[in-house]
Amino acid sequence: MSQLAVEAAVTSSTTDEQFVDVLHQSSLLQRGLTILYRTTQWLTMLLVAAAGSVSALAQQPARLVMSPVPIWNDTAPPTEPGAFFDPGQNQLVIMVPKPDETNAVPVRYDIPNAARASVDVTVQSLPGKLRFTYTLTDEPLARQPSKRFRLLLPSHDAGLTSSSNGWQFETEATALPDRSATVRGGTMRFISWRNPGTTDAKASRVILTIDSTYLPGFADTFLEGQVKNPLTADIVATLPGAIAQAARQFLEPAFGSTPQTVLAPMFPPDVSKSVIAANYHFGISVLQRGGRIRQDSAYARQLLDNLQAFLTAITPLAAPTLPTTAPTTALEQTIQQALSFCFK
Repeated sequence: MSQLAVEAAVTSSTTDEQFVDVLHQSSLLQRGLTILYRTTQWLTMLLVAAAGSVSALAQQPARLVMSPVPIWNDTAPPTEPGAFFDPGQNQLVIMVPKPDETNAVPVRYDIPNAARASVDVTVQSLPGKLRFTYTLTDEPLARQPSKRFRLLLPSHDAGLTSSSNGWQFETEATALPDRSATVRGGTMRFISWRNPGTTDAKASRVILTIDSTYLPGFADTFLEGQVKNPLTADIVATLPGAIAQAARQFLEPAFGSTPQTVLAPMFPPDVSKSVIAANYHFGISVLQRGGRIRQDSAYARQLLDNLQAFLTAITPLAAPTLPTTAPTTALEQTIQQALSFCFK
């Protein structure tokens, strides 16, 4: 079976393993608000890859994939030890030297980053709290069914509760700094729901809910797919040093899952309106760049203008002005409702 891959490399002047905390500061945040991103500086390859023969391209769309390691070439497979990514099979290929072999032998592990799902969000007011409902449905052409859905949220939301229709709820602490900019020394945590099933059946309208007193803001989610032979931390620990370092990157959410931006409980009720406004300005811009909100949306244009006017006002304003232009899509309507909870 032949493979087609178009590859573009984006190199960094820093070493692969160097991690840098980048502070993005703009004129919009002159009152001291800083948005913190934890980024990594490494060799990143952007691939448009499709598995199968050229005729299969008419049946399956090409997909954009990221790989921090070189691409596996079936036509001229490498013989030296190393870690490679095979986009056609969505697998990490480890070339491991063996004492009794002249050449390294390939060993393959499935990477769960080929799940694709629509995640519809609603925010509902309940007595003393808000309910966030996520309806997850796998896309028909997704190469992997959804296995785990993770949200990155502030760990100081002690009153958060969750339910689902069958998926298992989990939490996981992280050392990532509090992105809500509200608690000094605070951290983020992952909350997640895991599909207990082991079949390849696609998820259809899986309902996941969160109840919280926190106000809605934009958060990162990571979707992992169901795979048969996953790469694990225990496996990575058995690999030689340089190969282990390369393989370990596929355990990170950026490469080991599919990211998305959604509304979630992010801010304590007493948080500064500027913090919330900056989050929405950034989130709307991300959704537009990703195509989930149209670039020519009149609603989004007015909302961004209003948020910018609030953030840059010389005389501080009580709250941003909500758009008078009516939202025209379900996502825009949900954003408008979330804004009304934040800036009422």
